[in-house]
Amino acid sequence: MLDRFGRNIEYLRISVTDRCNLRCIYCMPEKGISSIGHEEVLRYEEIIKLVKIATELGINKIRITGGEPLIRKDLVNLIKLLREIKEIKDISLTTNGVFLEKYIDDLINAGLDRVNISLDSLNPKIYKHITRRGNLNDVIKGLKKAIDSSIRPIKINVVVMKNINDNLEEFAKMSMIEPVHIRFIEYMPVTGIEKIRELTEKEMLNELNKYGKLIKPKNPLGHGPAIYYKYKNAMGTIGLICSNSHNFCDKCNRLRLTSDGKLKPCLFGEEEVDIKTMLRNNVSDNILKEAFKKAIYIKPQKRKINKKIHYMYHIGG
Repeated sequence: MLDRFGRNIEYLRISVTDRCNLRCIYCMPEKGISSIGHEEVLRYEEIIKLVKIATELGINKIRITGGEPLIRKDLVNLIKLLREIKEIKDISLTTNGVFLEKYIDDLINAGLDRVNISLDSLNPKIYKHITRRGNLNDVIKGLKKAIDSSIRPIKINVVVMKNINDNLEEFAKMSMIEPVHIRFIEYMPVTGIEKIRELTEKEMLNELNKYGKLIKPKNPLGHGPAIYYKYKNAMGTIGLICSNSHNFCDKCNRLRLTSDGKLKPCLFGEEEVDIKTMLRNNVSDNILKEAFKKAIYIKPQKRKINKKIHYMYHIGG
């Protein structure tokens, strides 16, 4: 499924809820959110129908996101249903990890291939400051259980913010002794929180080189936007995702399906296709397929961050 610019669109990110048990300072307003009504959220059978149609156009990778997807009831069953679609080669999950210890075994048994854990600090005080709530120990227990399981790779996403969590030593050392892939993400100022400042790619590398010499691994992990490094003899890797320093639009291979049924071709653009309304009006599968084609057609060549405030919990990251 090629778009107008020759990019192969094969990856669908599905937000199953806009709700979250945390209130991270770069993602949600402190007072919380006005959540989408339950009747507006896509039902699992609707998601499965849309995924099956998307596979006819070349979609073969799925990532489940939120909000926090593990607060959605019976998510394990959704993973199981997705696994039954033979065209889907890869199913992954992005979670804040708070409930991972409880669900990881069932998720693996249902067919989950990979997990990404959003974890911005290994310091309990800093973690509490960033999330405004939550217990770091819950996430660590889930991470350890994932490491002890068969699921691979395990990626840890760290949004790095200057003067907040810019000491990267503990994560660097974790990559040396654990089979995890730490991805440091350049904060993008799209939520109207002006007091947060990003740490640039150059600053991250300067910080990370304090703990040992970084080298390029022989087999870079995956095909995403991260630029990977590792320390000599390390079990894991270090990845940098620096959307401010670099533009990855020429390699973008994804669509996003929001929890309220909008197809978004670009994370930061206003363009979207309301496929839920079509679905609930019982249109034909061919019309739904055309909706996917339209979303691909309007996918921009380059991102254009508009002035409207974007909260990542709604879009799905």
